Amino acid sequence: METFTICYSGTDCYLDQSLVLRRPKEMNSYNPESGYIPSKIHNRLSNVDKGYPLSVTLNGCGGPYNETREHLPIRLWDIADNTGSGPLVSGDYYAECSLPPNISDDSISGHSLELIAIAGIAMMFGVTFHLVPLGNLDQIKEHWHEKGASGYTLDDLACPESNSRWNNNVLATVGHYCIRWSKQDDEKINAFLTKFNTVALLGHSRGGVACIIAANYLAEWFKTLSIKIIALDPVPGTGNWWSCLTTIPGQANTEYVGIYAIDETSAGFNGVVPKVKAISQSTHAEQVWDPLDPNKQVDDFKNWNISNYELLYTRGRHATVPGSRSAYGNGDSDTVDDSVGASGNLANAYVNRKLSEWGVPLSLCDQSDIVQWMSQVNNNSAHFKEMRNHNYGPANALGKVNGFFFYNARGISSTSGRNGTAWNYLEAFITYASSHSSVQDYNGEPTLDSDEINSRRGLINTGVRAKYYEKFAGTGRVHPWVYLVDRLKQ
Repeated sequence: METFTICYSGTDCYLDQSLVLRRPKEMNSYNPESGYIPSKIHNRLSNVDKGYPLSVTLNGCGGPYNETREHLPIRLWDIADNTGSGPLVSGDYYAECSLPPNISDDSISGHSLELIAIAGIAMMFGVTFHLVPLGNLDQIKEHWHEKGASGYTLDDLACPESNSRWNNNVLATVGHYCIRWSKQDDEKINAFLTKFNTVALLGHSRGGVACIIAANYLAEWFKTLSIKIIALDPVPGTGNWWSCLTTIPGQANTEYVGIYAIDETSAGFNGVVPKVKAISQSTHAEQVWDPLDPNKQVDDFKNWNISNYELLYTRGRHATVPGSRSAYGNGDSDTVDDSVGASGNLANAYVNRKLSEWGVPLSLCDQSDIVQWMSQVNNNSAHFKEMRNHNYGPANALGKVNGFFFYNARGISSTSGRNGTAWNYLEAFITYASSHSSVQDYNGEPTLDSDEINSRRGLINTGVRAKYYEKFAGTGRVHPWVYLVDRLKQ
C-alpha cells in the first residue's frame, strides 16, 4: 500500500508557484533548493514513474481560484426559485447544479477554501464530487428537474449509500457540504483504496488550512485512510473560523505537523493551531483537546496519541516558511537574502523527512546542506528580529490582542481570527532557556548562554513574557513547541 499526496497552495499562489515565471522577480525570490514547497514537492513526485500519479496540486484562494474554478472537479447543488419564470412539474422550486462560483473578494475572505479542499480529494480519486448543503439531499431529490440538472441525473448523487449527511464518524468535524458521487465513480474510488492507504496533506497559508478541512472530509467519508498533515504557517484570515478549519480528527494514524513563523507580526495573519477531537478510553465520551489551553489536558484518548501532534516554529515571516528568500518577507518586492531563505530550506528538509517517514518516495536533503542552513539562520537573528517591523498592508502597524497593543510578536489561536479575546502570542507558549541552561550548538561549538539561545530562537520580547508567558508556557501544561533547528538536530 502506498501514500498519496495532496499539495494546497496559499492565497494568490499558483499550483506551479516558483516553477513558472509570472512576475519578473517571482522565481528568483524563492530558494533554488526548496522552491515554493507545495509546488516543488508535487513537481518532484510528478517525476516519479510508477505508472500512476502519486500527487495532485491546486491553485490557492483569490485570483488563482477564480481563474481556474470552472475546471475544478466539483459541482454545487441547491434549490432555485422558479417563481415568475414559467411552469415546472414540481412547482416553484427546482434542484439546480452549478459550477464553483466566482468570489470577487476571495483574496481577503478565503470563501473558496472549503471548495478547494474538497476538490483536492476529488482530484486524488480522479472523480467529480457533487456538493449538497447539509440536510438538503432529500429536497434536491424532491425538486429534481432537468431544467437545473445541467445534464446530470440522480445516479450522479447515488453514492455513498450509507452516508447522506454528517456524522457517521463523530471524530470528523462537520463542514458545510454532504459529498455525493456516481456509482461509476464509486468503482474508481474503491480501486484507489486498494492501492493507497495513506493521504499526506501538505499546504501553506490558507493551503495549510485546506489540509485541516480536507482531513475532516477524509475522516468522514473514507475511514480506511490514514491522514497525515503538514501545515506551513496555516493562516485562515480575519473572518469567523468555523470548527471544520480549527479541529482535526483524533483517530488512529492521524498526524499533524505545524511549522509556524515566529517573526510574522502582521494583523490578520494569526496562525491557527488546530484542536483535536477524540474519544476518551475511560469514559468513551467525545472529547476536544486544545493544545493552547493549559486547563485542557490530554485524557486517555482511544486510538490516538499526543506524539502524533507536533508544533514547530522557525525564524522568518509568513512567506519565508514555504521557501521565500525575500529579505524582509514581502515576496518579490524587495531583495533576496540567502540567510533568510535558509529558514525555508530547513522547513523543506523537515517536510521531506516527514513525508519520507509516511511512505512518500522523496530523497532527503543532504546533511551538510542542513548544517549550513542551520548556521545561516542561527547567525542571522538580528536580521530576523528586524523583519518583525515589516508588515503586510499599511493598517498593520498596530493591532490589539487580548486588549493589549501588539508586542511585535506572532498571534496564534485555536478558535478565532475575529474575536480578539481568543488570540494569543506564539512566544508565550515557548519555554525560555533559563539562566542555568546551556546548550551545545549543532556543530560542536562551545555551549551557549541563555540569552544567546533565546535570541537565536526569536524569544526576544519581554512584553509578551511579562504578560503572557506565566499563563501558558510558564505553567508547563500546554503542548510543547520546538525550534525547527533543534528538531533537525535530532
